[in-house]
Amino acid sequence: MAKQYAHSNSFIEGLDYDMEEGFMVMTRWAHLKRGKCCGNNCRYCPYTTR
Repeated sequence: MAKQYAHSNSFIEGLDYDMEEGFMVMTRWAHLKRGKCCGNNCRYCPYTTR
């Protein structure tokens, strides 16, 4: 399903992010689509190890 949105600049709830306690939490997919780590120690970052 996500492949069709790979080049989209829009964020889609449930695909690119989830709402948790009023905060937008980016998904692993959103980070992969971005293509690099932003350095903010994101919960689902595929570019860092925890």
